[in-house]
Parts: sequence; C-alpha cells; structure tokens
Amino acid sequence: MRKLLFFAWLLSAMAWSQEMPKPPPSVMPVEPGKAPPFDPNDIREAVPQAEIQLPQGPAETSGPQTLVQLVDTALRLQPDIRSTLGQVRQANGQTTVLRSRLLPQLGGSANYTHLSSRAPGHISQTTDTFNNSLSVSWLLFDFANTQNRVREADLLRQALESGVLTTQNDVALDVKERYYTLLQAQRLVQVSESDVANRQEQLRLARALYEAGNMSPGDVVRAQTTVSTAVFSLDSNRRQVALARQDLLQAMGLYPLTQLEISLQAEPEIEHKEIPFLMTTAAQRRPELLAAQQNIDARQAGLDAAHTTNYPALTSSAGISYQGAVNGIQYPSVNLQLNIDFALYDGGQRAGAIEAAEGLLEVARAEYTRNQLFVQRQVAGALEQLLVAERNVESTARAVDSASQGIRIAVGRYKAALGTVTDVFDAQNAVVSASTNYANSLAELDLARARLRHALADPFGEGYFAAGNPPASQP
Repeated sequence: MRKLLFFAWLLSAMAWSQEMPKPPPSVMPVEPGKAPPFDPNDIREAVPQAEIQLPQGPAETSGPQTLVQLVDTALRLQPDIRSTLGQVRQANGQTTVLRSRLLPQLGGSANYTHLSSRAPGHISQTTDTFNNSLSVSWLLFDFANTQNRVREADLLRQALESGVLTTQNDVALDVKERYYTLLQAQRLVQVSESDVANRQEQLRLARALYEAGNMSPGDVVRAQTTVSTAVFSLDSNRRQVALARQDLLQAMGLYPLTQLEISLQAEPEIEHKEIPFLMTTAAQRRPELLAAQQNIDARQAGLDAAHTTNYPALTSSAGISYQGAVNGIQYPSVNLQLNIDFALYDGGQRAGAIEAAEGLLEVARAEYTRNQLFVQRQVAGALEQLLVAERNVESTARAVDSASQGIRIAVGRYKAALGTVTDVFDAQNAVVSASTNYANSLAELDLARARLRHALADPFGEGYFAAGNPPASQP
C-alpha cells in the first residue's frame, strides 16, 4: 500500500513539474490599498531618433577627399600660414631697405626762381632763373657696418621663412589629428548603434520570458533602462561626430558647415623606429632648429655691426647743375666730393650697442638649445606613444573577441534560465567597453604615427606613400 502511494505521489510531482505556468493576465483587479500589478506596456524605453542635420553650406570639392588632399587644402587656406607669409614679406621689405644703402643713390632737382625788385626813383627789375641739377652718391667704405646690418636682416628673414615651414608642419599635424578624431568618433557611433541593437534584442528576450512566466517584471524594467541609456550614448557620440567634423573644417580654413566627403584611411606604418636614426633625421629636418641657427647667425652679424658703430664712413658724390636766366644761357657746373664722417666721442653709444648685441646673441643660442631639447623630447615621446599604441591595438582586439563570446554565453544561459539578466547586462557592458577601447586604440595608433612623422618634419614621409596613398605637394 505504501509503495502504491509513493508511486502516485511521484507521478503527480512529475506531471506538475512538466506543466507550464499560465501567463499572467494583462489586467488584474486592484485590491484597495495595494499597488497595481506590473504591466510592461505602461512604460516605454527611449527610441533612437534621426541624426540632427544643420543647414549645410556649399561643397568644397566633389567626391571623397583623401587625407593628403585635405592637408593640401589647409596649406592653401589656413590663415596661420597666410600670417607667417605676411611676416616674411615684411622682413623682405626691411632687408631691401637696408640693402639700398650699399647701392648708388641717384637724385635730381629743378628750381625756378622769380625775383622782382623796385627801388625808389628807379625802374623795377624782374629776374627769372632756372637751376637744374643731377647728382649721384655712393657709400664707399664703413668697415662693413652696413653689410653686417644687411646680413643680419636677411638672416632674420630666412628664419621667418623657416617659420613658414614650421607652421605648415603644424597645420598638417592639426588636420591629421582632427581627421583621425573624426574617424574615432564615427567608430564610436558604430559601437553605440550595435549596442542599441543588442539592448533592444535583450529587451525583446526579457519581455518574451516574462510573458511566458519564466522571469520577473524587474528584468523587463532593467532592460528598458539599458536601452534608454544606450540611446543616450548614441546621441552623444553622434554629437561628437558633428563637432569633430566642424573642427576638421576649421583646421582646414573652411566654413564649419561646408559639405565635405572624406575617404576612410589609416596612417601608414612607420618604416624606421630606431631612436638614433629618428633623432638624427629630426635634427636635420626640423625647421625650428634651422630657424634657431639662422637667428644665431643673424645676431652674430648684428654684433659685428655693433663693433663698428662709430667707425669712420667714406662716401663720395658727384653732380652737375645748370643755372641761368630763363631766356638766357644755362651755365653748367660740376661738383665732385669725397666725404669722411667719424665721431670723436659718442658718449658710450658703441659700448651700449655691443652689450645689447651680445645679449641678443646669448638669447638666440639659448633658444637653439631649447628647441633642440624640445625636438628630442618630442621624438622620444612620439616613439614611446607609437610602441604602446601598437600593443594596445593587439590587446584590445583580443578583448573584443573574448567579450563577444561572453555575451553569447550569457544570453544562452539566460534563455535557459541558468543565468540572470544581470549577467547579460554585464556581458553587454564588457562588449561595449572592449569595442570602445578598440576604437580608441586604433585612433591612438593613427595619431602616434602622425605625431612621429610631425616630429621628423615629414608628414608624408617615412613610408607613407608606400602603402598606396597618392603623393601630393610636400608641406
């Protein structure tokens, strides 16, 4: 009898375990003083909206633009470059003014004189005369004072021309940084779009399991919250894309809402990464060092000129003039002069000029050392950043693969009621974090390569075109 009762109980337990619970009714009566039952239709998650599009300006070019073409446009339009070119023109004009003192100076004059006089008791007299002259003067010798002044001005002009190269190098890097920042923002938008799609799928799964009676309503609410959070992140990343595009256009010297289509490309790999080679190349190519050396040479010429401040100067002049009455004969006269000017006492002018010139020379030498240390530090830092970025790309790529497997496992366990919705959310957060890190590491790798090329003053060198990028004018 006991065996029969045991088997009956066992069969009833098995039948009860196989019976699926019925879905909860959509509307249940509310008892007084108690909260109504949860209805997933009472609340809604955020829905992705279309991107905000501001009114666009005219298109700068037709078709996708490569990075080389973007830099070429910036070199043509960027106001910083135009400003440095204006400074070069100004210095060139000042050099021309000083150089003119070494050349013969030709001058002429024409005078007309009308003289009328009348004495008491005499007839009035009127005289009209002309006086025309032509002269030439030339500095013969001043102990190279003027030559040194001209040389100083010309070297300063050359230093400004090297500054133009520096500005072009900086503009190229600025465009590259804005370009890769835009690509980074676009990658993050793709990560957010994928995250929104996954969160929506997880929400559909939570709703299905809740309606089947297998999960609690809290899973649906939390899934709706994660969808709304993902939508917020998507909107924020889309805004970053718009801002990054405007920054790129500004770096190019264009209206911030100009229509511009860009091609997607990565910064090619650097061929040489040996620190002695990089240091030597930077020392030879960086225009800052060239400009600093030209400033030293210019200040040395200024010091040489200061030593001859009050030395004698020998000049010569010659001229011919015609003078006579208007209706009479013009009588010529020839004038030849040889002049020597010197100061017996200058009140300390020469000593003061020498001291000032020595101070400028010391400043120029210190500036050269400062630029040299800066270039060396920039090369070393860029190389260090590049080596770390290469490692980070590899590690973050593996993290994406691991996180992708983790989300598959978590969703599968959740469907089988072996895991919680928290496990799914944690796995999805890991996917977003790994994908974000991977997108950021790709951008850091591109930026590190671009910065190292900038440190070498060769933004499109060191194997850039070996990767199939089209050549263009070198900044």
